[in-house]
Amino acid sequence: MKRILNIVICFFFLAAFSSCLKDHTIIGPDSPGAVKHVVEFLNPAVISSSTGNPTPLYVFSYDVVPSAKLTIQVSYSGGEVAPNDIHVKVTTDSNGVKASNVEQKATRIPLPDSLYSTSSMDIVIPKGQKIGTLTITISPNKFDLTKSYALGLKIVSVSGTTAPISGNFGLIVVAVGAKNKWDGLYKVTGTFKDLTNATFTDAYPKEIGLTTLGAKSDGYYDKGLNGGMYGYRFMNGASGTYFGNFAPIFNFDDAGNVVSVSNYYGTASQNASTRDAAIDPAGVNKMTFDSNGKPKEMNVSYFMLQGGNIRVKITEKFVYVGSR
Repeated sequence: MKRILNIVICFFFLAAFSSCLKDHTIIGPDSPGAVKHVVEFLNPAVISSSTGNPTPLYVFSYDVVPSAKLTIQVSYSGGEVAPNDIHVKVTTDSNGVKASNVEQKATRIPLPDSLYSTSSMDIVIPKGQKIGTLTITISPNKFDLTKSYALGLKIVSVSGTTAPISGNFGLIVVAVGAKNKWDGLYKVTGTFKDLTNATFTDAYPKEIGLTTLGAKSDGYYDKGLNGGMYGYRFMNGASGTYFGNFAPIFNFDDAGNVVSVSNYYGTASQNASTRDAAIDPAGVNKMTFDSNGKPKEMNVSYFMLQGGNIRVKITEKFVYVGSR
């Protein structure tokens, strides 16, 4: 069971917090009024949404290949195995995608039927087991890289058990995307100069994911920052910190040149920190590739702007480590 919710705890915290999830069922044989089991989706990946968001979100990125597999599992969660075959009916849910978009401030669209297939949306949890599996075949080579896709998946009915459908994990959203040719995991070194504060220094080396945000655009995703987020990390004396509302997006041309740098969190007028990004034209600003077509190395120079002025100068070298 991924989350055990206690009604009393949620009651006392509800006035101050909105992070108590909607399923108030108590699971456990020793809890008065408790149910022993629920039917729910298992986490198909590391969850990307916070506990404050009622719609669980998971993110998958695929190489640009004709066929890739997305494995979804449902669970008979609790202390015992299924006493008989349990049949779980799943359907796609575009409203789940819409809800997740509101929570994540995203613009994903439901994955079109032409971009995936499955033999059945009915899952069986076999007698004596706890898990049933649904396999969805994705076609990443047909993705429009200028769009962001997601599948909303919802458990709509269960037969063969009186266990209820989980209120927390009866609906999930799975974001799916294809990787452009710059996408990957990189070791990053470089220089950093904050023109307003000399106590701010660099935090290199870093391990940074360049994540596909468009056909020729990749975002700066730091797995070492708050468990993983888009952001630029540095040192304030001996302590690590980062700039709010700032993470570079590198925009390429077909030859691998970095033609511009923008801010993941929008322009100065679109975020509370009035921050933006711009390329330093004096830099090398280019990605090179190995003979096998894989990225090799990127050298780039760019600025963080604040209030329309250059505040930070950054020069970085990205050495390709492998796929994300």
